Amino acid sequence: ELSDSLPVFEYETDLEVLMADAFRIRPDLLSQEKSVEAAYLNIRSAKRNYTPDLVANGTYYRGKSDRTDESNFQIGVDLSYSGLNLMQIKKEHDIAKKNYEIALADYEKAKQNVYLDVKQAYINLSNTKNTVKQAEMNVEQAKEQNYHATGRYNAGYGDAMELKDAENTYLNAQLEYYQALLEYNTEAANIERLVGRPLTSTETEL
Repeated sequence: ELSDSLPVFEYETDLEVLMADAFRIRPDLLSQEKSVEAAYLNIRSAKRNYTPDLVANGTYYRGKSDRTDESNFQIGVDLSYSGLNLMQIKKEHDIAKKNYEIALADYEKAKQNVYLDVKQAYINLSNTKNTVKQAEMNVEQAKEQNYHATGRYNAGYGDAMELKDAENTYLNAQLEYYQALLEYNTEAANIERLVGRPLTSTETEL
């Protein structure tokens, strides 16, 4: 048994929430963020080469004779550089710093791209939602015109051409409505892809 009913869902969207979730969930952004953290750790590691090696040592001695007991305890801390090459260390530090700047710039660029993509998708979803509402109004108007044209034709006041035009207008309005509904759901799916999570939706009449 065929039915011409089609469930309609309205998606709950808040631009600020969508942005926050995208920045928190998107795998590509998380990967870029980890790259920034790794580059920063490389800088710290390069700085570590400037510091000397810290070595602690201690000795303890105890002896005993017929007359006295002797004991001695000594502690020492040594700072030493092993194989120090200041030019090489500076070069490694500069490279690590440059890699960090590149990783940070890539991360900021990725965030900006996500912001623009999510905002554009949000605008598209809002526009298609309005299109669905307008298409639904057109369907109701075409349905009413078709009803009156059918009534006039059956009563002998209208001709077949008028009736056919009204039927075609009604069918075209329905097709435009379903097309608008498809675009609305497609834009919602696009936002879900960009944000990285499903949208909350309720079945309703737009």
